[in-house]
Amino acid sequence: MRIRNILVVIVAVFLAVISLLYFLQEQIIFHPTAVDEAQTARLDDSVGVEEMIVQTPDGTLLHGWFVGDSTEDVIFYYGGNAENVSTKAAEVNERWPERNVVLMNYRGYGASEGTPGEEELFSDALYVYDAVAENAEQITVMGRSLGTAVAAYVADNRDVDRAIFVTPFDRLASVGAAQFPFLPVDMLLRHSFETKKHLHDVNIPMLMIVAGDDEVVPFDRSRALYESQDTAEWIVIDEHGHNTIHADPTYWEVIERFLESE
Repeated sequence: MRIRNILVVIVAVFLAVISLLYFLQEQIIFHPTAVDEAQTARLDDSVGVEEMIVQTPDGTLLHGWFVGDSTEDVIFYYGGNAENVSTKAAEVNERWPERNVVLMNYRGYGASEGTPGEEELFSDALYVYDAVAENAEQITVMGRSLGTAVAAYVADNRDVDRAIFVTPFDRLASVGAAQFPFLPVDMLLRHSFETKKHLHDVNIPMLMIVAGDDEVVPFDRSRALYESQDTAEWIVIDEHGHNTIHADPTYWEVIERFLESE
Protein backbone atom coordinates (compact mmCIF):
# COMPACT_ATOMS: atom_id res chain seq x y z
CA MET A 1 0.00 0.00 0.00
CA ARG A 2 2.82 2.40 0.89
CA ILE A 3 4.59 1.81 -2.44
CA ARG A 4 1.31 2.32 -4.25
CA ASN A 5 0.76 5.64 -2.49
CA ILE A 6 4.26 6.76 -3.40
CA LEU A 7 3.64 5.87 -7.04
CA VAL A 8 0.36 7.76 -7.02
CA VAL A 9 2.12 10.84 -5.64
CA ILE A 10 4.89 10.57 -8.24
CA VAL A 11 2.38 10.26 -11.08
CA ALA A 12 0.32 13.15 -9.71
CA VAL A 13 3.38 15.40 -9.46
CA PHE A 14 4.50 14.39 -12.97
CA LEU A 15 1.08 15.22 -14.42
CA ALA A 16 1.00 18.50 -12.54
CA VAL A 17 4.39 19.49 -13.95
CA ILE A 18 3.24 18.57 -17.47
CA SER A 19 0.07 20.61 -17.04
CA LEU A 20 2.00 23.62 -15.79
CA LEU A 21 4.44 23.49 -18.68
CA TYR A 22 1.65 23.10 -21.22
CA PHE A 23 -0.50 25.96 -19.96
CA LEU A 24 2.38 28.26 -19.02
CA GLN A 25 4.59 27.68 -22.06
CA GLU A 26 3.97 31.17 -23.42
CA GLN A 27 5.44 32.61 -20.22
CA ILE A 28 8.38 30.21 -20.52
CA ILE A 29 9.10 30.87 -24.20
CA PHE A 30 8.33 34.58 -24.50
CA HIS A 31 9.75 37.23 -22.18
CA PRO A 32 8.51 40.59 -23.49
CA THR A 33 10.58 43.54 -22.39
CA ALA A 34 9.02 46.88 -21.51
CA VAL A 35 9.58 50.18 -23.25
CA ASP A 36 12.87 51.83 -22.32
CA GLU A 37 11.87 55.48 -22.45
CA ALA A 38 15.43 56.74 -22.09
CA GLN A 39 16.63 54.50 -24.91
CA THR A 40 13.72 55.56 -27.11
CA ALA A 41 14.51 59.23 -26.52
CA ARG A 42 18.16 58.68 -27.45
CA LEU A 43 17.17 56.89 -30.66
CA ASP A 44 14.72 59.64 -31.55
CA ASP A 45 17.61 62.09 -31.41
CA SER A 46 20.04 59.85 -33.31
CA VAL A 47 21.12 60.66 -36.84
CA GLY A 48 20.32 57.84 -39.24
CA VAL A 49 17.65 56.21 -37.06
CA GLU A 50 13.96 56.46 -37.91
CA GLU A 51 11.06 55.22 -35.80
CA MET A 52 8.81 52.69 -37.55
CA ILE A 53 5.18 51.88 -36.80
CA VAL A 54 3.48 49.20 -38.86
CA GLN A 55 -0.18 48.23 -38.53
CA THR A 56 -0.82 44.57 -39.27
CA PRO A 57 -3.98 43.32 -41.03
CA ASP A 58 -5.59 42.53 -37.67
CA GLY A 59 -5.03 46.10 -36.46
CA THR A 60 -2.06 45.44 -34.18
CA LEU A 61 0.52 48.23 -34.12
CA LEU A 62 4.13 47.06 -34.27
CA HIS A 63 6.91 49.39 -33.21
CA GLY A 64 10.50 49.34 -34.33
CA TRP A 65 13.34 51.18 -35.98
CA PHE A 66 14.91 51.68 -39.37
CA VAL A 67 18.64 52.34 -39.27
CA GLY A 68 20.06 53.72 -42.51
CA ASP A 69 18.93 55.77 -45.47
CA SER A 70 17.96 53.27 -48.18
CA THR A 71 15.98 50.06 -48.64
CA GLU A 72 17.89 48.92 -51.72
CA ASP A 73 20.21 46.75 -49.61
CA VAL A 74 18.45 45.95 -46.36
CA ILE A 75 18.90 43.66 -43.36
CA PHE A 76 15.85 42.44 -41.43
CA TYR A 77 16.79 41.70 -37.81
CA TYR A 78 14.77 39.35 -35.56
CA GLY A 79 15.61 39.37 -31.86
CA GLY A 80 15.74 36.80 -29.11
CA ASN A 81 12.90 35.81 -26.80
CA ALA A 82 13.73 38.50 -24.24
CA GLU A 83 15.10 41.20 -26.51
CA ASN A 84 13.85 44.74 -26.96
CA VAL A 85 15.36 45.63 -30.33
CA SER A 86 15.58 49.30 -29.37
CA THR A 87 18.84 48.43 -27.61
CA LYS A 88 20.08 46.60 -30.69
CA ALA A 89 19.12 49.55 -32.92
CA ALA A 90 21.47 51.83 -31.02
CA GLU A 91 24.27 49.30 -31.32
CA VAL A 92 23.64 48.76 -35.04
CA ASN A 93 23.65 52.50 -35.65
CA GLU A 94 27.06 52.74 -33.99
CA ARG A 95 28.62 49.62 -35.51
CA TRP A 96 27.12 49.73 -39.01
CA PRO A 97 26.74 53.37 -40.05
CA GLU A 98 26.70 52.33 -43.71
CA ARG A 99 24.13 49.53 -43.36
CA ASN A 100 20.34 49.65 -43.66
CA VAL A 101 18.62 47.59 -40.98
CA VAL A 102 14.98 47.02 -40.05
CA LEU A 103 14.43 46.08 -36.40
CA MET A 104 10.82 45.49 -35.34
CA ASN A 105 9.79 44.48 -31.85
CA TYR A 106 7.64 41.37 -31.67
CA ARG A 107 4.06 41.67 -30.44
CA GLY A 108 4.07 42.58 -26.77
CA TYR A 109 7.74 43.59 -26.85
CA GLY A 110 8.83 47.18 -26.35
CA ALA A 111 6.11 49.50 -27.67
CA SER A 112 4.53 46.88 -29.93
CA GLU A 113 0.95 45.94 -29.14
CA GLY A 114 -0.50 42.45 -28.88
CA THR A 115 0.50 39.07 -27.49
CA PRO A 116 3.41 37.05 -28.89
CA GLY A 117 3.00 33.62 -30.45
CA GLU A 118 4.74 31.64 -33.17
CA GLU A 119 2.04 32.18 -35.77
CA GLU A 120 1.87 35.90 -35.00
CA LEU A 121 5.65 36.38 -35.12
CA PHE A 122 5.85 34.61 -38.47
CA SER A 123 2.96 36.44 -40.11
CA ASP A 124 4.12 39.81 -38.77
CA ALA A 125 7.62 39.21 -40.12
CA LEU A 126 6.25 38.57 -43.61
CA TYR A 127 4.01 41.63 -43.41
CA VAL A 128 6.89 43.91 -42.41
CA TYR A 129 9.03 42.39 -45.16
CA ASP A 130 6.35 43.13 -47.74
CA ALA A 131 5.98 46.69 -46.47
CA VAL A 132 9.70 47.45 -46.76
CA ALA A 133 11.30 45.21 -49.38
CA GLU A 134 9.35 46.17 -52.50
CA ASN A 135 12.27 48.04 -54.08
CA ALA A 136 15.10 46.14 -52.41
CA GLU A 137 17.87 44.71 -54.56
CA GLN A 138 19.68 42.81 -51.80
CA ILE A 139 17.94 41.34 -48.76
CA THR A 140 19.53 39.75 -45.71
CA VAL A 141 17.66 38.19 -42.80
CA MET A 142 19.40 38.04 -39.44
CA GLY A 143 18.02 36.21 -36.43
CA ARG A 144 19.31 35.74 -32.91
CA SER A 145 18.27 32.75 -30.79
CA LEU A 146 14.46 32.52 -31.12
CA GLY A 147 14.72 34.97 -33.99
CA THR A 148 16.69 32.43 -36.04
CA ALA A 149 13.45 30.51 -36.59
CA VAL A 150 11.69 33.71 -37.66
CA ALA A 151 14.50 34.55 -40.07
CA ALA A 152 14.39 31.01 -41.48
CA TYR A 153 10.63 31.26 -41.99
CA VAL A 154 11.01 34.52 -43.91
CA ALA A 155 13.78 33.00 -46.05
CA ASP A 156 11.48 30.08 -46.83
CA ASN A 157 8.54 32.27 -47.84
CA ARG A 158 10.10 35.34 -49.43
CA ASP A 159 13.02 36.25 -51.69
CA VAL A 160 16.12 36.48 -49.51
CA ASP A 161 19.73 36.68 -50.70
CA ARG A 162 21.56 35.60 -47.55
CA ALA A 163 20.96 34.78 -43.90
CA ILE A 164 22.78 35.26 -40.61
CA PHE A 165 21.93 33.08 -37.61
CA VAL A 166 23.29 33.95 -34.16
CA THR A 167 23.17 31.34 -31.38
CA PRO A 168 20.78 29.27 -33.54
CA PHE A 169 18.95 26.03 -32.87
CA ASP A 170 17.46 23.40 -35.16
CA ARG A 171 14.11 23.15 -33.40
CA LEU A 172 12.76 24.51 -30.13
CA ALA A 173 11.51 21.10 -29.00
CA SER A 174 15.07 19.77 -29.02
CA VAL A 175 16.26 22.69 -26.91
CA GLY A 176 13.39 22.07 -24.49
CA ALA A 177 14.13 18.35 -24.35
CA ALA A 178 17.70 19.11 -23.31
CA GLN A 179 16.41 21.26 -20.44
CA PHE A 180 13.57 18.91 -19.47
CA PRO A 181 14.77 15.42 -20.51
CA PHE A 182 12.11 13.67 -18.43
CA LEU A 183 9.17 15.40 -20.16
CA PRO A 184 7.47 14.75 -23.54
CA VAL A 185 8.34 18.23 -24.82
CA ASP A 186 7.41 17.42 -28.42
CA MET A 187 3.86 16.58 -27.37
CA LEU A 188 3.47 19.64 -25.15
CA LEU A 189 4.88 22.34 -27.39
CA ARG A 190 2.40 24.57 -29.23
CA HIS A 191 5.07 26.91 -30.58
CA SER A 192 7.49 24.67 -32.46
CA PHE A 193 9.90 27.17 -34.08
CA GLU A 194 11.34 24.64 -36.52
CA THR A 195 14.37 26.46 -37.91
CA LYS A 196 15.77 23.42 -39.70
CA LYS A 197 12.43 22.58 -41.29
CA HIS A 198 11.99 26.08 -42.70
CA LEU A 199 15.46 25.97 -44.25
CA HIS A 200 14.90 22.64 -46.00
CA ASP A 201 14.39 24.21 -49.43
CA VAL A 202 16.45 27.35 -48.88
CA ASN A 203 19.70 27.50 -50.83
CA ILE A 204 21.42 30.80 -50.05
CA PRO A 205 24.69 31.80 -48.33
CA MET A 206 24.33 31.46 -44.57
CA LEU A 207 26.48 32.47 -41.62
CA MET A 208 25.99 30.71 -38.29
CA ILE A 209 27.65 32.27 -35.25
CA VAL A 210 27.75 30.22 -32.06
CA ALA A 211 28.81 31.14 -28.53
CA GLY A 212 31.43 28.74 -27.22
CA ASP A 213 29.94 28.87 -23.72
CA ASP A 214 26.26 29.13 -24.63
CA GLU A 215 24.25 28.33 -21.51
CA VAL A 216 20.85 28.49 -23.25
CA VAL A 217 21.11 26.75 -26.62
CA PRO A 218 23.04 23.44 -26.44
CA PHE A 219 26.02 23.32 -28.80
CA ASP A 220 24.73 20.19 -30.53
CA ARG A 221 21.43 21.91 -31.40
CA SER A 222 23.32 24.65 -33.24
CA ARG A 223 25.58 22.09 -34.86
CA ALA A 224 22.59 20.02 -36.01
CA LEU A 225 21.23 23.03 -37.85
CA TYR A 226 24.60 23.76 -39.45
CA GLU A 227 25.08 20.16 -40.61
CA SER A 228 21.69 20.23 -42.33
CA GLN A 229 22.81 23.07 -44.61
CA ASP A 230 25.23 22.86 -47.54
CA THR A 231 25.69 26.61 -47.91
CA ALA A 232 26.42 27.58 -44.30
CA GLU A 233 29.59 28.98 -42.76
CA TRP A 234 30.25 28.05 -39.12
CA ILE A 235 31.90 30.40 -36.63
CA VAL A 236 32.41 29.73 -32.91
CA ILE A 237 33.24 32.66 -30.65
CA ASP A 238 34.90 31.19 -27.59
CA GLU A 239 34.67 32.43 -24.01
CA HIS A 240 31.29 34.04 -24.55
CA GLY A 241 27.81 33.00 -23.51
CA HIS A 242 24.39 33.29 -25.11
CA ASN A 243 23.90 36.92 -24.15
CA THR A 244 27.46 38.24 -24.40
CA ILE A 245 28.54 37.00 -27.83
CA HIS A 246 27.96 40.42 -29.43
CA ALA A 247 30.47 42.00 -27.04
CA ASP A 248 33.36 40.33 -28.86
CA PRO A 249 34.76 42.41 -31.76
CA THR A 250 35.07 39.17 -33.75
CA TYR A 251 31.28 38.94 -33.84
CA TRP A 252 30.95 42.16 -35.82
CA GLU A 253 34.01 41.44 -37.93
CA VAL A 254 32.78 38.08 -39.22
CA ILE A 255 29.34 39.51 -40.00
CA GLU A 256 30.86 42.42 -41.90
CA ARG A 257 33.12 40.05 -43.83
CA PHE A 258 30.15 37.86 -44.70
CA LEU A 259 28.10 40.83 -45.89
CA GLU A 260 30.97 42.10 -48.01
CA SER A 261 31.68 38.69 -49.56
CA GLU A 262 28.47 38.43 -51.56
